[in-house]
Amino acid sequence: MSLSRSGFIGLQVGLLLLATIIGGGLVGGLLQSQGSQNWREVLIACLVCLVPSLISVVWNEWLVVGRRSQQSITVSPAAGSPVQAMSALGGMGLRMGTFAIGIVLLPKIFSDWQTKPFFYSVLVVYVLLLVIETSFLLYGLKHFASLPKVSSENL
Repeated sequence: MSLSRSGFIGLQVGLLLLATIIGGGLVGGLLQSQGSQNWREVLIACLVCLVPSLISVVWNEWLVVGRRSQQSITVSPAAGSPVQAMSALGGMGLRMGTFAIGIVLLPKIFSDWQTKPFFYSVLVVYVLLLVIETSFLLYGLKHFASLPKVSSENL
């Protein structure tokens, strides 16, 4: 199955949204079954995970996949590695930074903030989003790396 780049991005964003809803619903439902009414913490945790993931999708598409697909001269396979590593570290830093800021600011904003539902939600949703995002990044890199490249001899 071959997707256009816009369809590829749309599918990825849709799956990230779906995973956020499923993960948040799962944690919220389990907490509610134990008598806890902490939907606010669950929803905020889902947003704290989703927003950096969406930004990271744009980051990866623009910096890694888009750059690889637009190269017109054949380069060695190792040439993209620093950019890929920077993209992965940048996305991870963005997620961790957003979560750290949330840990510091949210209890100060909400006086009755409950930490356990927030951590449970972040744990579940973060892992789901990370798996989806990594899978799509690897698929995009593999797909665009397999496209025929124009060598300098053909120019």
